[in-house]
Amino acid sequence: MANPYSPPGPSGGYVPPPYPQYAPPQNARGSGLTVLAYFAVIFGSLGLLGAPMTLAGRFIARDPVSRRTQEIMWEGALGVWTSVSLFIGLILSIVLLSAGIGIFKMRPWARRLSLIYGVIGVVTGILHSIVHFALYVPAMARLADEFPRNPMARAGAIGGAIGGVIGALFGLALPVTMLIVMTRPLIQAKFQAQRPHG
Repeated sequence: MANPYSPPGPSGGYVPPPYPQYAPPQNARGSGLTVLAYFAVIFGSLGLLGAPMTLAGRFIARDPVSRRTQEIMWEGALGVWTSVSLFIGLILSIVLLSAGIGIFKMRPWARRLSLIYGVIGVVTGILHSIVHFALYVPAMARLADEFPRNPMARAGAIGGAIGGVIGALFGLALPVTMLIVMTRPLIQAKFQAQRPHG
């Protein structure tokens, strides 16, 4: 029996209503942002452990080379940078962890935090590279001269120089990725869609 409330078809018979078309929500987080959020939470959490572990290294060093290395890290201009970088790193870790949690929940402020982290992270990474070659590498070379017969001192000097370059490149990867992803128009539109209207 034809439904009297349905619109008539070409021959006056029943025409079933069209099925609603599914459209993915425009503000969906997507797999890319999900992966980025996981990285932000993981590295933000690990970063919070960086300062305590660095401070603990001053007290757990036992052999003469390790103790002297810790003394060098905390004296003069290099010591000032060590203190400043630990403080900046702690703040950046908190910002990164908060941004990661906000990305999971698609909060508009998470994008702003991500951009702040990206800018400060890039600047800090560049400064770290400059300080590494200007202060740390020469200091490790002097350490090797202080212990000419100790292979650990020579290995530490070489490993420190190479590790600093690798660490700087690795440290820039996430801030640069944050800046690239969060400035894309599509990503910006997704976060703007979460803003309250009215």
